[in-house]
Amino acid sequence: MNSQNQSNRMKGFIHSLYFKIFIILLLVLLLWIPTGIVRGLIWERQSNFRQVNNEIASSWGGEQLIGDPVLIIPYEKNNYDEVNDRYWKTEHKKYITSKEVMIHADIDHEIRRKSIYETILYKTALEVSGSFDFSFLKGSDDVIYLYDQARVVVPISDPGGIKQSVRLSCDSSRSDFKPGSGTQSVKMGIHADIQLDPKADDPIDYSFRLELRGFQSLRFNPSAARSQVNVTGDWPHPGFVGKVLADTREIDQEGFRASWSLSEFNRLVPDYWSDAEYSLGNQQYAYGIELVNPVNQYQKNDRTAKYALLIIGLTFLVFFFTELINNQKFHPIQYALVGLSLTLFYYLLLSLSEHVGFNMAYLIACLATLIMILGYCKVMFKESRSLMVLGAILAALYTYVFVLIQLEYFALLAGSIGLFVMLALVMYLSRKIDWYNLH
Repeated sequence: MNSQNQSNRMKGFIHSLYFKIFIILLLVLLLWIPTGIVRGLIWERQSNFRQVNNEIASSWGGEQLIGDPVLIIPYEKNNYDEVNDRYWKTEHKKYITSKEVMIHADIDHEIRRKSIYETILYKTALEVSGSFDFSFLKGSDDVIYLYDQARVVVPISDPGGIKQSVRLSCDSSRSDFKPGSGTQSVKMGIHADIQLDPKADDPIDYSFRLELRGFQSLRFNPSAARSQVNVTGDWPHPGFVGKVLADTREIDQEGFRASWSLSEFNRLVPDYWSDAEYSLGNQQYAYGIELVNPVNQYQKNDRTAKYALLIIGLTFLVFFFTELINNQKFHPIQYALVGLSLTLFYYLLLSLSEHVGFNMAYLIACLATLIMILGYCKVMFKESRSLMVLGAILAALYTYVFVLIQLEYFALLAGSIGLFVMLALVMYLSRKIDWYNLH
């Protein structure tokens, strides 16, 4: 009779144990729902941040893309219709790219705030010089070049960032740039009218200074046969973007310096063409600088929230082993309250990081969560040693996740090694448990 009762108690214990494991797994999955809501909130706040950036950029100057200057010479072509024996004229434009161009850009960053958001803007002064060679053009009775109506066009993606007048120096003549490109091959830009000497055999030199405001990135679109671009800036976290990599670059705490040297093979247009045969808007070979914000709290918040399941699962595992080793029973509601405390950490982290920065917000949210959970578990645990173990494990987990967030290129390697070590510790600590005789 006693053996029968003992057997029934054992079966009841095992059934309750399996039921507890099922409840724990169910709670872990259910707690994944508020964590997903947190990630959705992170994406929403990040969308608001981008919207504020776009609003500031619209009144300051957007992401700037600058092309090499192009010379445009209108010409008239006489056409003859043999059937009707009549002549008529058509108007065309000849596009001539720079023979060589040299650009020096100096970038000064500026931080603007709107509400709780910060936006990185910049001012840049560009010294541009180069030359055009149009001596190959030969007029005839059928083709008449209008040298007195020539113009120099500079493609710029957002001319609204120009706040001062720009003057073109072309050999001995001077002329001011005007808004618009006035041509189909260049969508956005500025132009300056010049008068050319049709008898000139040598290339003509040009130069101008352009002060431009922009947001986040400054890129260049090559069209010259040879170009040299040197960029300096005071932002210590530059990103080098585009298909053409910088030949030299130096980065320190005071800023950066970079240079590019390009040939005619780094462009998609020939030395010259007529009408809309080619377009200067193709950005395939565009290159330049991007002012990277290393303190992107939304990206770090999202990466942190991805580890929520790991922290919740390992915390519940500590509770489960405490039940087995110390012969205690924790109610599923107690598991749920502790799990909700762990998910609340991510709400605190997101809200605090928008005001005090990610690192300080992580520290505050981590301490607040640990104090709340340990204060609640102090009554639950019979032994203070178990409480200390729980606190140490939670502190180690949050520290481990923080280190992973700071790593950029080695996060996957460190994460996989950490998970391997955690699993090995769990297997080592549970190696002597007789799962068939837990009673």
